[in-house]
Order: sequence, then C-alpha cells, then structure tokens
Amino acid sequence: MKSHLWQTDTPEKTIKVGAIIGRWLRLSTKRKNVVIFLKGKMGSGKTTLANGIISGIGINGFAGSPSYTLVNQYAGKLNVNHIDLWRYASGADPNLLIEELSDYMNGAITIIEWGERIEKLIDKHIDINIAGEEKRTIELYVR
Repeated sequence: MKSHLWQTDTPEKTIKVGAIIGRWLRLSTKRKNVVIFLKGKMGSGKTTLANGIISGIGINGFAGSPSYTLVNQYAGKLNVNHIDLWRYASGADPNLLIEELSDYMNGAITIIEWGERIEKLIDKHIDINIAGEEKRTIELYVR
C-alpha cells in the first residue's frame, strides 16, 4: 500500500493538493476505471479537494457538490464522476447502490464523498482521508 501526506490550512491550498493528485491520476492512469473515496467529517474539505482533483485531471468548470443530485459528470480525456453519498441512507442495501452506480464507474475516474458507506464492496480503490479543522491533514492510500 502506497501512502502520501499533505498539510493544508486554506481552501486554496487544499485545491492545490487536489490538483497534484489530479495531475498524478492524469499522467499515471492507464486504465480508466479508478475509484477514489474521500473521507472526512462534514465540512472537512472533501468537495474542495474534489474540485482540485477534477481541475488537475484537466477538466474546467467545476459544478460544486453533488449532495442533492448524487452524481456530477465531467467529460474530458479522462471522464470523471463526482458522487456524494451523504444523503444515502445508512440502512439501505449498499449492493443496490453499487448496482445503480456501476454504470457511472465504468470507463471513468469516480470520486466518491462518504465512500466509506460502500468501500467494503469495492476492492481496488484509493482512500483519501481528510482530518483537522483549521489545519488539515490529507492522507492518500492506494489499496
């Protein structure tokens, strides 16, 4: 398992870290099925980091959090899906959700906020944990 660690203290720095991750994905991704779980408390900067990742991949025009739409899709050399499972009911069957989301995950980089709700069902993924309030620690694990 590979790991990388960053410290940020502003949203702008969090976006820059996301852009670094996005460029790494753009340059190193030979296959287009990549799942990234963004984990952290409410307000920890998951959507801000996603904005940077999407920008670093080379896609302009971030539409914001998909909390109420569930999925935002971005087309480019690498297609990106940004999924937010915050509204996903914790008592619901995660297998049904995976079935519903599988069409989005094929042929794209898929960034999932609150992905810990389904991570046991997806073996290969990248975990990004965000911790802290004023100063944030962003830790990336490739599993």
